[in-house]
Amino acid sequence: MIGQVILINWFCLTLLWALSIRIKDSSIVDIYWGFGFVVMAWSAFFLSHLDGNQVSINQWYMCGLVSIWGLRPVSYTHLRAHETRHD
Repeated sequence: MIGQVILINWFCLTLLWALSIRIKDSSIVDIYWGFGFVVMAWSAFFLSHLDGNQVSINQWYMCGLVSIWGLRPVSYTHLRAHETRHD
């Protein structure tokens, strides 16, 4: 399963890289950094469920906490990248 999770994250990063080439801005990868953990947590969660394993409340909590933690740096980095400073 860990190989599948890594493959999903690699696929997302490859799409992001292609987008960064198209828009000529490689700084968008920084925004994805925290979100990558969210993608991996939920991928592991859903792949575990698809394998027939029963989902526990702890898995829900862990995915929720990783999502909160991962979306915080995403929002901060996004806001800093699009911040307009007036001198």
